Amino acid sequence: RDGTPVTCRGGGLTTEGESVAASGILLDLKGLNRLIDCDGRTAWVEAGMTWHQVAEALRPRGLDYTSAPLNMLSTVGGTLGVGGIDVNSPRHGCAADQAVELEVVTPTGDIVRVKEGDEYLERVLLGYGQFGVITKARIKVRPYRPMAVRHFLYTDVGVALSDMMRLVEEDAADACAILTLRDDVIALIVGFEGEPKDLR
Repeated sequence: RDGTPVTCRGGGLTTEGESVAASGILLDLKGLNRLIDCDGRTAWVEAGMTWHQVAEALRPRGLDYTSAPLNMLSTVGGTLGVGGIDVNSPRHGCAADQAVELEVVTPTGDIVRVKEGDEYLERVLLGYGQFGVITKARIKVRPYRPMAVRHFLYTDVGVALSDMMRLVEEDAADACAILTLRDDVIALIVGFEGEPKDLR
């Protein structure tokens, strides 16, 4: 009503400063950090939970999140608002693909719950907070499986990307991602649930 900008802060890890607004109100969601329930297929979690907290809450149940961002200090709500790419994403999709239900505070102040198939849910996911504040999310979970991880170092990002695309196309690894360590060092991270495969 007053035109005052309202933004949210989860883990504070965005690189473009999306949570900062001049003369505005900043909502810190880190206090919303509980696992509310888990039925073995999905977990209803508060949006201020970090993915590390989600993992800690699920592992004693023999469960794990399906896909989350590489930085485990990101929050669930912040991640769902921007996508959330993980080493599991080539196989399972991004973190936002795992959300089946959301509780959202709309720009008019209403509190609504939206489920898969609802057009509003699609807007809130990947909406950078423009369509409402995510306060809770029901996310898909899966059985926990320890992962063996291998790192391969490159000096040419094109070659690293080509190798990663081959692994994805051949479904040769359970997880993979590329991290730029410096201008001239690129790491291809490859994960295996169970015994690592020979990638030659």
